[in-house]
Amino acid sequence: MSRIDESVAIKASESIRTQAPDLSWVYLEHSDDMGHRYGDSPEFYDAIQAQDKRVGYIWDAIQYRKKKFNEDRLSQATERKI
Repeated sequence: MSRIDESVAIKASESIRTQAPDLSWVYLEHSDDMGHRYGDSPEFYDAIQAQDKRVGYIWDAIQYRKKKFNEDRLSQATERKI
């Protein structure tokens, strides 16, 4: 599941960088699985660290759009009342 999450995060960040969708939904499952399986444990914390890195890919893509195309996703969402 961790490898799938890595692929999902990379593909989501690529989509944001190149296609600029108005809305994206990304589910990263590995940390959820580890929490249910091991509870408050080193495995769970390792999974959280990995997910944090993956969310970073997506955040970097958003920042890329902001810098290169002057897009402000939060302001756009607020204006549309999403």
